[in-house]
Amino acid sequence: MMEATQEMERAMVGSLLLDPRRIDEIDGRVSCFDFEDTELGALFDLIVTSHQAGVDVADPAAVLREARNRGLPRRVTEVGFFAQLYQEYRSSNVHYYAAQLKRASRKRELLQVSDELRTMAEDDSKDPSQIVRWLEAATAAAGSTMGDSRRERRYCDAADEFARQASDPHTAGHGVMTGILSVDQYVGSWHPGELVILAARPGMGKSAFAFQWAKWIADQQRSVLYVSLEMTDTELAGREVCGTAQINNRKIRCGLVGQDEARRLQQTAVSAQQAKANLFLWSPARASIQQIRAVAKRVQAAHGLDCLFVDYMSLIDAASKNEKTWEQVSRISRELKAIAKELGIPVIALCQVNREADGAEPRLSHLRYSGSIEQDADGVIFLHRDMDATQEWRYDQSVQVGADQERLWKNETRLIVAKHRHGEVMHTKLRWVPRLTKFEDIPTCIAWS
Repeated sequence: MMEATQEMERAMVGSLLLDPRRIDEIDGRVSCFDFEDTELGALFDLIVTSHQAGVDVADPAAVLREARNRGLPRRVTEVGFFAQLYQEYRSSNVHYYAAQLKRASRKRELLQVSDELRTMAEDDSKDPSQIVRWLEAATAAAGSTMGDSRRERRYCDAADEFARQASDPHTAGHGVMTGILSVDQYVGSWHPGELVILAARPGMGKSAFAFQWAKWIADQQRSVLYVSLEMTDTELAGREVCGTAQINNRKIRCGLVGQDEARRLQQTAVSAQQAKANLFLWSPARASIQQIRAVAKRVQAAHGLDCLFVDYMSLIDAASKNEKTWEQVSRISRELKAIAKELGIPVIALCQVNREADGAEPRLSHLRYSGSIEQDADGVIFLHRDMDATQEWRYDQSVQVGADQERLWKNETRLIVAKHRHGEVMHTKLRWVPRLTKFEDIPTCIAWS
């Protein structure tokens, strides 16, 4: 069975190399994640993306050079391996190969679901209703294909589906909100397939706002994956634990935590096991867009997935060492949007703005390489804070650091919705509380741009 699958996968790749015109015919029906041989899947992804970028993949030297530039595994970049792929397979069978490859992929997914179902069913701590909900999400993910969403449909069918979803109470609220009343009341929710960019200069609280957003979604019994390429999962969780326990993180870093505070931290961590059970953190030292997609698909298959956060875009590995920066940003932006559509979830991606935004209210033109990001994004949210004009100091009587009382810095932050493909742009003010790494509403501060 395994040998037959691997042979089919080699046949798939060889057919596309032999006749690149077939790539457009099977586009969307098969992805690199359908390959059992992950190294061959990486080569398949390179062939498809290279063809879409205008590279002549019928030229073995060009493909081999591109594969080595992208750092693909040595086995699939050897001259002899390439020669075998070009010589042994027929492009006329590409549709059959695609169908068989997809069939084998879905069967592997179902076998994985079966194994995990048995493990969950044997766990006495799992509630049957919880297992059923998980099974419904897992089988739905295993039964869906990227190709299904890409096939042409009649307008009347799409309109009918929209009307049914809008009137169905189970799907009408499927979008995700921020949990900030002044934002959600006027912007509404972000829906499956949408890419939202959260941008600001360094130090404005992008990660804090994004993680607060992710936690709030998880509190609504939704499944969230937070990918952090900047902080470790322990650091992220530590922010939440300190904020909930009302303990300044600086005291921990200074080694000034007393017994009572240590007990509160432990109690908070224990309670989070239930409250945040569906918030998943992934904090690799580095990751490519393909790896992020793979982890998101794994979480979706195992637990269901309602939203993906990526913190942040500039730290995602380039696909090619020869790519210019603007090409990297453009590709990553397009692929994040593709992930949103493929998995049927909103994707919130963090990015920085240019230095031109220092001291000025950020605009869309301040996004780094804004042409591609602005085009792909369904929404763009900026955070901006005038450090000199808005800072306010006061004493917090409830916090002690050694013998001195700690001063709490409260700050007004402007949240600007600069683009909203399905609604109006607006701005509002939030209160930033650094000690708790938390944003709070400031009532009646909403304005339309």
